Amino acid sequence: FFFKQKTAYEISACLVGSEMCIRDRSQDQEYGKNRLLQRQNNQLEEAKRRAYETKDVAINIQRNLGEQTNVLQRVKNNIFSIGSELSFSNEVISRMQKRIRNNKLTLYGVIAFLVLAFILILYVNLK
Repeated sequence: FFFKQKTAYEISACLVGSEMCIRDRSQDQEYGKNRLLQRQNNQLEEAKRRAYETKDVAINIQRNLGEQTNVLQRVKNNIFSIGSELSFSNEVISRMQKRIRNNKLTLYGVIAFLVLAFILILYVNLK
């Protein structure tokens, strides 16, 4: 017994359309799956592109933060340097103020001596 498989047309002419519908439906499903895969692939490519952009932005931010850290370190060093120079300047100004006060006292003493000497000379000359 050998059976020959009959085509849909041989079984009934009305089945030819349904067989074509089944074949078309499977092709439509395959096409839909391919479109879905293509859309998902595009989404993955877009996500990959964004990840690379994000990585580049992160690298730039890290570089900028490194530069800003260096600038802040230099500013900190300058502030310490200025602080020590101000401390030295305060000491110099304090010594200058002491000298000024001593010079004033000396000047007042000399003036007092000259006034007394002048009065003494006048007294001696008038007597």
